[in-house]
Amino acid sequence: LKDVDLCFWCGSEDELLEIPSDMQENLKTVYPLCVSCQIEDKHWKARSSKAFKKQKNQ
Repeated sequence: LKDVDLCFWCGSEDELLEIPSDMQENLKTVYPLCVSCQIEDKHWKARSSKAFKKQKNQ
C-alpha cells in the first residue's frame, strides 16, 4: 500500500490545499483539506498541540 493524502471531509485525493506553516509548526496532526470542501466553508481539522518542554532556569 502506498501513502495517499485524502481530504478529511470528503476523501478526495484531488486539489488538496497546502497546510499552512503556522499550523504545521504548532500542531502534531493537521488533516488534509481540498478546495471543494473549503468552498463549502469547511475548515482544517487538527489534533493535539505540540507539547513544549519547559526549560530549567540555570
